[in-house]
Amino acid sequence: MPTIAAADGADIGWRMARSARLPRCYGAPPHSVGAKHHLPLSPSQERSTEMTTISSSTLFHFTRSHESLLSILRHTFWPNYCLETMPFEDDHGEPRNGTPMVCFCDIPLASTSEHMGKYGRYAIGMGKKWGIANGIAPVLYTHDASPISRGIRELMDQGLRIGKGPVNNALWDEVYRIMAFTKPYEGHVNRAGVRSKVRFNDEREWRWVPQDFPDGVQRAIDSSQFVDGRPPKDESEALHKGCQLHFGPSDIRYIIVQKEDEILPTVRDILAIKESFSQEEKTLLTTRVLSSEQIREDF
Repeated sequence: MPTIAAADGADIGWRMARSARLPRCYGAPPHSVGAKHHLPLSPSQERSTEMTTISSSTLFHFTRSHESLLSILRHTFWPNYCLETMPFEDDHGEPRNGTPMVCFCDIPLASTSEHMGKYGRYAIGMGKKWGIANGIAPVLYTHDASPISRGIRELMDQGLRIGKGPVNNALWDEVYRIMAFTKPYEGHVNRAGVRSKVRFNDEREWRWVPQDFPDGVQRAIDSSQFVDGRPPKDESEALHKGCQLHFGPSDIRYIIVQKEDEILPTVRDILAIKESFSQEEKTLLTTRVLSSEQIREDF
């Protein structure tokens, strides 16, 4: 008797069991109208109907340097003012402003290689439950022709009361809250001096945006204050001091370095951290370290 591969054997076994337990149905195919017996799916058919996971239980924050990664572990997440283009145009073109945020992506580990190429091959992966508990939320992607963009424009006009009187501060605060989590469905970016079109929606971004601002900390910065894409240093320092996103060791699921030979030095760096973590917690964190090379080869 010829040998049957495991997958084929499962299908053949299913067919034999089906033929043994179901009566023959003459006059109509099993799945046609009027048929009394609807055949179950075979194992291979069931496998083919499984949905591909496009979400993750982990939120990844990527960075471009080993030192930045260690800074997060030693201290915490610090928000940065990021120049954002809104998905619609006002009377002066697309409005841009510097919004304080910490960015994450909701992408399965096996699908992060392309994202690493854009945002850095060092990362820290945080549990999504931690993210939701701290107000981190998915970005709302939209475009200029959508009702969402039209609604935001109308709210902006009412909040600012352009040419009609004083600013409605309470309404403007809520407009800002919405705008801080809104992003174009697609647009253009400049990377390494090359301008290219990007579908931002594919990045599946989640954001933490501070909701409480101490005195002296700006909730947004006008694009005119940026120099070479960077916000004023004093504004950034005030933001880092006044607004922080905290976590505990148990919230960390992955610590990703670029190369395999960086794993052991990173383990030593984690063990040498004196702030925040106990020795037991630091030992646990060392088990979470892997490299982007591993991810590319094994996931």
